[in-house]
This record gives sequence, structure tokens and C-alpha cells, in this order.
Amino acid sequence: MRFEKDAWNDRTYSAVRDVLKEAGYQVVRGDEVESSGAVVDEVLRLLSEADCVVIDTTGDSNNVAYELGYCHGIKRHHSSLILIRRRGARPAFNYSHYRHNVYNDLSHLRRMLRYRLRISTPLTLDQLGYALAMDVPNDAIGIYGADVADAVLKTLKTVNFSGRCEYYAVDHIGLDLYVVGLGLKPGNSKIKIDGRFWKQFTEIFRTELPLFNEKLTYLPNNSEYAEMRAFRQEFIAGGVAEFEDGTPTRLLDEEDTDSNFAGCIREQLGHFEEDYTDSE
Repeated sequence: MRFEKDAWNDRTYSAVRDVLKEAGYQVVRGDEVESSGAVVDEVLRLLSEADCVVIDTTGDSNNVAYELGYCHGIKRHHSSLILIRRRGARPAFNYSHYRHNVYNDLSHLRRMLRYRLRISTPLTLDQLGYALAMDVPNDAIGIYGADVADAVLKTLKTVNFSGRCEYYAVDHIGLDLYVVGLGLKPGNSKIKIDGRFWKQFTEIFRTELPLFNEKLTYLPNNSEYAEMRAFRQEFIAGGVAEFEDGTPTRLLDEEDTDSNFAGCIREQLGHFEEDYTDSE
């Protein structure tokens, strides 16, 4: 893509980068390659090895045409090659027949990329989530946070949840409380996150929790609805994951997430070692 005058603050690149990071990719731009070797060789290596390549053909840069031709020359599968282009810019003849994802503006570009990568949009600050409060006795030593995360995951499996789950947690040491904040965004119209849903969810969670740690007690009278704003400002972020029929399918922002919840998700996904994906 042709960058704006200030290439390092290019808004289109920033939008692409942010969505790719949401999807769990480690993002590398062509001109960010750190190597003492030939830059072109390093770029071609990344084009060959990256799990996903996004190319914006807007502006019809010669470099972009070369890199796109290379991707097709090595027969990179279309599922891992995303071509984007701003509406109104007619593509050059030599690659006009390739399918482009055409965007109107940056907001549209973000939505389009999330759809293409099969990830949902983040919950807004004023959307309601639910705070699950638990009593933590003094002798409940160890990583009880992982037990709570496992109980949450088992509950999501039982209610057959599909969509986005944002997980937050905080210890109130003086009160012997451990609180988990959940934000859920359904992935289809069949699921409605309302009072009936949370009533069912908390009843199941209350039953599951002692099966993972018998010293922890769910406190319904201390649990309540809360805006996502409160979770993001006052809790510690534990990770974001996508689910399908109660099963986690993807851990988002993986490179920035190290928590009990993320560890439980990685275990269910079979990621026992850190194995970050690359994108160029």
C-alpha cells in the first residue's frame, strides 16, 4: 500500500494492524523488517512463511504489485491472502481480476477485516457484563484463579455459548473476595444475553465452582451487572476468546495475554507452548 506522508502514523495501516492483533497475529510491516541481509529477501521470506498476508492495492504501488505477484507465484492459498482496496480506486489491469475486499472508510475496513478473520467486534464501554463474586478463605492457597476460569469455561460449554467472551478479574484482599468480570457478545441471533441468560449462567456456575475448588464459594448477593467500562478501568484484563457451541475456537490478543483464563483457553486449544502466528 502507498502510505500517507507520515508512514509510521498511517491510519489505514493502523486499522489493519489493530484488527490483526485482535485476531492474535504478531504484525510485521514490510518496511519494519529488522535484518542485516537483503531487505527484499527478508520480505519474500515473510510472504512465504506468514500465516496471513494482507495487501492493500490502493495506489497501485510497484512494490505491492511485485509482492502480490510473488504470493500468487508461490501459490499462497486465498484463505491466507487478504486483498483490500479503498472504494473508488480502480485496480490495475494485471490484478483487477483478483477478488478484493473493498472498504469505504476505516470503520468499514475494521468491520470487514473482523468478518474476514471471523472475529467479533469488541464490546462497547456502556454494554453490560456480569461480575461474579467469590469468597476466598485464607487457606485457599494456590492458583485458584485457574480453577475459577475452568468453572467459567465449563459453564459456557453447558449453556452452549457462541460468540465473544471478554474476561477480567480482581482480588479484593481485605474483603477476601475474588471477582471475575465477564462480557459476552453472542455470535448469532439465537443467543440473547439478558437477565434470563445470566440467571441460568450463575446457577450453573454456582454448581460447577466447588467441583474445581471446594474452598471457593460463589456469592450471589455480591454479584451484579456492571458496565464494561468498570471492568476495563478497575479489573485486570484476563483475555478475549471466541467460542462456538461452548467450545473456544480462538484466543485473541494472544501475544499480550498471560493469565489464568488465557492459560485454560490455550490448554483447550492444544497450545501447550507459546506459538505466536506471524502476519505481514
